[in-house]
Amino acid sequence: MATHPIRIGYYDPFNTYQAVQNDLQHKFPLTNLHWKYNPLKPVKSIPVLPVELVEEIPKSSATTDSSVYLRLMFVTYDSLELYRSQVRPLIKEWLKKLVVTSSVEWMILFVMPSGSKDKSSTIIKTSLFDKLKMDFDVSGKELSDLSIEPGTERCIKLRQNYESDFAKTESYTELVSHIKSMLLNTFDSKHQQYNDMLSSYNQNHMSSLLAKVQLARLFYHMRLLEDSLAIYDDLYSTINVLVPTNKSAFTESFDISVDSKNFNIDTLGVKDGTSFDAAKLLQSPPVNVFDLKSSVFSAQTQILRALASSSSPSSSIAHVGVMLKRLSRFLNDVLSNASGDVNEWVFAVIDLFTSMDTYVSADKYLNASTDDEIKLSSSDFYNSRAALVLLQRSSLIAIASRYGHSIKGLDDVLSQSFQDVSLDDDTKPRVIPPLYYPRLKEILKDTASYYTYLEQVTEFIIQDLLVCGREKTIDMLSIDLAFLNYHKGNYEAAIDIIHNSYQYFIERGWTFLGGVLLEVYLHCIQKVNPDNHVMLLDILLKLLASIASNSTGGIVVGINSYQSIKKNPQIEGLFEKMIESSQHLSNNVEYPLQTLFTTKISSYISADFDSTLDRYFVELKVTNLLGIPITWNSVAIDFQTSGENITFLRKNITLTNEREQTIKVFSNTFRRGYLSPKQIVVTLSEKLQFCERLNRDGDDDFDQTVLKFTNGSFSQAAALLRASQADPNFMLMYRSLNKLWCEFRQPKSLSLGSNAIELEIHNGDNDLSNLDVTVTSGSNGVKFDNDGDAFRQQHESFHKNEVKRIPVKYFYTGDSLKLNVSAQISYTINGETFEFIMDDEIDRSLAVSVTVSDIFRESFFYSKFQVGTSNAKFPIRIKEVTLTTDSPNFDIQEPSNSYNSVVAFGEQPVSYLYRILPTATYRNFQVEKFDLKVTYSDIRSECLLSIQKKLIGELKKSKLDHYWFLFHSILQDSLRLDLNHYAIYREVKGLNCNETLLFIARMASKYVPSEHIQQQLVKVVGDVLSDQWLENEEIGEELRELSIAVPAPSLDVLHSATFEYERKSKYLVGEPIEVRLTINTISKWALEKPELETEEFLASSSPKRGEPVKKKHSFQASILYDENWLISGFKRETFEVDYSTGISENDFSLMLIPLNVGKLELPKIGIKSASAPEQEVSMDTIFKNGSETLLVVPEVNSITFTF
Repeated sequence: MATHPIRIGYYDPFNTYQAVQNDLQHKFPLTNLHWKYNPLKPVKSIPVLPVELVEEIPKSSATTDSSVYLRLMFVTYDSLELYRSQVRPLIKEWLKKLVVTSSVEWMILFVMPSGSKDKSSTIIKTSLFDKLKMDFDVSGKELSDLSIEPGTERCIKLRQNYESDFAKTESYTELVSHIKSMLLNTFDSKHQQYNDMLSSYNQNHMSSLLAKVQLARLFYHMRLLEDSLAIYDDLYSTINVLVPTNKSAFTESFDISVDSKNFNIDTLGVKDGTSFDAAKLLQSPPVNVFDLKSSVFSAQTQILRALASSSSPSSSIAHVGVMLKRLSRFLNDVLSNASGDVNEWVFAVIDLFTSMDTYVSADKYLNASTDDEIKLSSSDFYNSRAALVLLQRSSLIAIASRYGHSIKGLDDVLSQSFQDVSLDDDTKPRVIPPLYYPRLKEILKDTASYYTYLEQVTEFIIQDLLVCGREKTIDMLSIDLAFLNYHKGNYEAAIDIIHNSYQYFIERGWTFLGGVLLEVYLHCIQKVNPDNHVMLLDILLKLLASIASNSTGGIVVGINSYQSIKKNPQIEGLFEKMIESSQHLSNNVEYPLQTLFTTKISSYISADFDSTLDRYFVELKVTNLLGIPITWNSVAIDFQTSGENITFLRKNITLTNEREQTIKVFSNTFRRGYLSPKQIVVTLSEKLQFCERLNRDGDDDFDQTVLKFTNGSFSQAAALLRASQADPNFMLMYRSLNKLWCEFRQPKSLSLGSNAIELEIHNGDNDLSNLDVTVTSGSNGVKFDNDGDAFRQQHESFHKNEVKRIPVKYFYTGDSLKLNVSAQISYTINGETFEFIMDDEIDRSLAVSVTVSDIFRESFFYSKFQVGTSNAKFPIRIKEVTLTTDSPNFDIQEPSNSYNSVVAFGEQPVSYLYRILPTATYRNFQVEKFDLKVTYSDIRSECLLSIQKKLIGELKKSKLDHYWFLFHSILQDSLRLDLNHYAIYREVKGLNCNETLLFIARMASKYVPSEHIQQQLVKVVGDVLSDQWLENEEIGEELRELSIAVPAPSLDVLHSATFEYERKSKYLVGEPIEVRLTINTISKWALEKPELETEEFLASSSPKRGEPVKKKHSFQASILYDENWLISGFKRETFEVDYSTGISENDFSLMLIPLNVGKLELPKIGIKSASAPEQEVSMDTIFKNGSETLLVVPEVNSITFTF
């Protein structure tokens, strides 16, 4: 290609150029130029600058050549006369005609004639060269008349003959330096000029386009190719912006031909070659857009070819790739704007570029290279070439279609859907334009050659794309190869290609093409392997899924949808084929349910009131994406709770062709608590089912502290309700008063020390049979009868609306007051099995507290029982307390005025006192027991029962009583009541009704389907809670009986101490008083036989029992210190008791001397055991006159002073 060197014009009127031509040409091209065109930007280096000298002759009508960047004039003379008469006038004329009218630098080269001497100027005479300089050099006198600014050295002297080579080299080096400087000055001048033009015009003005063209050419001539290319790129983009907004300045026409002499890489077949000068085009509006873009593109390719030719192989490949990319952009631009058919021209232009030398060199280099890294680093080249050849291929297909060449496959599929529609209503004969490009005529000479070339070029593109890693584009191209193979009957090859291609389109929503490929794929499989029912089923399902994925529910189907070519009968046919294929399978297969249906489980589990049976159902909203009638063999919804699965099932469901449908799915199993849907399984045939798994990964087990909504776990349930992001997948299954239900209660009657609960079962409106009740516990340490892990009881029948109360006894070795229990009830109704499962948490603590204390006397003893509440916050109502015994040895006496229904508040227990006298048959040393029975009720339970009765009554009036258990636990655990007020006035009064009602409202909003019913429920509950009423009747249902076996108290020794003295009205201080101390010791309350101790009693106030008392025992008696008395004759006395007598008496004499005046109490007596420690006994002491006082007065005849 041409190098486009810088042009230097020369004028040689005296034929002197030939004398220096060889020496001057030898200095070209110029090297190492450095241009500082902007002080703010780095220096531009020009390593090599090609130069071409062109002769110019000044004429009056001549126009300056804008491609000339420096003008030279060669002169020679041997006398001043010749200079003045001929040379100087010619110089002036040259300057006037060629220099003054241009913006380029100029120089005058004086060539000394051979034989003349180089004389210097003297005072008398000026030299030949100095005269030239005086007129036209730095201070040139002649320049001012020509309006040329002096100040630049422009005159250079050369010789035809030099004295030495060194002198010659030095002279020409100086000349080249001046030429470089002058060229750079011209570059500066033109650069400034074009930039001023750009600044003075709008960016999109026509003049700015011209300035950009000239600026790009300037950089191109200066060999700054990258800068020139960037300006051309900007220019091309500016044209695209300017044309739509300034249509009057442009025209649209395509005067091109592929068989003209101008069809080459520089002119691209444009018939008018002069239109390739962009500057001329812009100066002569209106401008042909195609010609302008073609000229700009041609300039770009020239630059890129220059870059490719002057760089290393790797860089050359990169530049060729960029050129191919720009070619694709240019041709696509032409195709999008052309009013006529330009496909043949596009095909031919691409051939031009793929046969040029730079492209061929790059291609050969890559083909010869065995280094994969080089190919990978050249991926841009392969990508650009693939895009370009793909464009050429598209043009070929468009041309071939005019000649009736097409690929079968797509037509086969479409003909099945549009067989009743004429695709060619135009019966007029079409005129097919002739082809001119020889290679294209050869390709399209017949169908076989066309298919052969199309297959080859497609494989060629795929090979390039493989290097780039564009797998999805390869899939798209492989479609044509698949259709070609299908057309040729090569079904296995078509299968290999389509196997992965169709999925790409379906995943991106292009179901039309994806579905068509699937149908072709299906046809191929049926040809190759018709018995592969697994694969056929999979393909049929994917075809149906393509229809389902574009289901719009009545909205117009898009043209890119596979559904647009399928009518309902065809869809039904595909569905029937799928079912038929599934029946030939040997194993069950499962697919995602979302493939053909979308489902949504309603948030509510409800009792089925359309039947009296104990069924519950959940509604499943189904979207039939196929829009055809479909029969499900069954649908099952699996729920999970507490590690167990519950299945809702329905068989033989027929879906209509309606898009949205709702079906009820039933369960005969009730499981109280929160259920989480696990999966939905739809069975279409014996071997084919669809499944949708709903639970999150790692969420198979649920936190029971949250999910168990029981009487004792309201705080967890309330926390769940308060959660702003509560899991919507939790569904509450709650009991219904109209169906069978049960609850755990504490038994009505309980003996202290025994463990029992009561399971109360309420039957619904059906007679049951084969009732099987199993009770288990999740708490550690619980055992049931016979040391088993479960309690079980069976009943043959259970009548409707009957209530069974089943006591369940258990043994518990733990210390927790809370027990987890579970009831599992299975039964049969008319041969159909049902199941009721419920977990609960039972509080083992008693509401009542009982303490006992005993007081012994010589012939009887007192037992005092204090009955109160175990929790100070919850008062109890004590209905009755009785103490009885079966023993004939005791007679129990109680006060004549006993309590009747008294309330025990907080720390105020109620005391009951009994006097117990031994009968005539009593003898000591025997174990006896008494039976204490406390009948009571919990005040809070009374209030809640009253609220329950009233609330259920109001709900029944509105037929909403089946929602009772939805908020039963909230009332039990959340509602705070004024218990003291109720205990006194029997008036039910709530304290936090609004808060409780808020919880109930939120509960209803989550688990009641109708907003209207939600409002009704909240209103009924709110009216009842805000009301206050008197409860006149006794709440008999809440009465409890607690029986306590109380052992008869025992005491080893009872001492009775008595002071005997002379009784006087007064005593004198200091006067001794004679006293006799009598101690009677009684052992009748002691035990006799140790083996009787083995009987266990649960309450006793007596001291810990030891060994039976020995026959003799020693005691020590002492009078305790008292500041009022002085004791004489007695300090400590030890006495021995013989139990064989039953009672022992010991007397002691002593003197009491009163020390103070007033009423003085007798001193206290202390008695303790004096025997060995192992003989310790339980004892008590009675002071018969211990509270007596003696009046002590001072002596009358004496005076007492106190200091």
